[in-house]
Amino acid sequence: MKNFTFFFLFSFIFGVSFSQETHYVNAGSFYYSPSDLTINQGDIVVWINDGGFHDVNGDINTITGESFNNPEAFDSDAMNTVGGEIYTHTFNVPGFYNYDCSVGQHASMGMVGSITVNEQGCEDDDSFIEANFGDFFINDCSSLIDFLITSYDYSEYQACNWDGLPMIDLGMLISDICECSCQGVSEPVEEVFGCTDEVACNYNPDATIDNGTCGLIDDCGDCQVPYCYDLGTNSVSYINQSECLGIWVGNDSSDEYWLGSLWNPYWNSGCNTYILVNQNSKKVILMKDILGRSIFDPIYNLPFFIIYNDGTVSKSMIIK
Repeated sequence: MKNFTFFFLFSFIFGVSFSQETHYVNAGSFYYSPSDLTINQGDIVVWINDGGFHDVNGDINTITGESFNNPEAFDSDAMNTVGGEIYTHTFNVPGFYNYDCSVGQHASMGMVGSITVNEQGCEDDDSFIEANFGDFFINDCSSLIDFLITSYDYSEYQACNWDGLPMIDLGMLISDICECSCQGVSEPVEEVFGCTDEVACNYNPDATIDNGTCGLIDDCGDCQVPYCYDLGTNSVSYINQSECLGIWVGNDSSDEYWLGSLWNPYWNSGCNTYILVNQNSKKVILMKDILGRSIFDPIYNLPFFIIYNDGTVSKSMIIK
């Protein structure tokens, strides 16, 4: 009898403290709905197929080929049964999860989702929200945060750090009232493009996204920075690698057109100056750029080739 009583009390306490809820996500072409879901530790998520051939992949990012680095990995087989369960997963590890559909190009077409798993112990005081915002048909934390985001263009971080003013003085922040809904929400990091390699000569400690512009030191001791060579205008521009529509002259020595190649007129230009010199012993019959196109007026700081009447060829450049 004592054992039965102990088991009953233990089951009751455990059930109350760690109540488990099941959430449903619909999957179709090409979406997960809802795409962003917030649940509690121990909750179950079931993905339902609305139509098409889909899976649930929380392991390797289909677009980048890199790991999602989720608190725990999960993935399913693909299926095409309308109304069927694609996958069911119990989230026992709190944290932020990303996932996508790995079938074909579904992920790149927008079939991605995320799940925030709140650790047990947080609490959303929905009754407080309803008491103060019920007149606006806002009855819980999730609705209030969504309202601030959609109506006032707040970020999730701004919504969670709102104190109610000027509408009402709450005397605290929304994050203090809506602990679960705001758990894991942090201030967005501003995207700064630049060189993130600490050993590069133009390392930018403020850069958060590497844009392929990390430079190299040439033999003259000068920092040579990658650039984009425009074939049409025969000009260079110092832009992000992703924005270059011409030839990218970068720091990868396996590329034909890299900073240290013979094609780059700037490499070692700080201590070696090449000028075009008229030679009395032979005559120039033709000049061509590095793409083999005939030119008549060489452009400063860009290499070109001189073909002489005796069949010899020399590489030259006019430095300005």
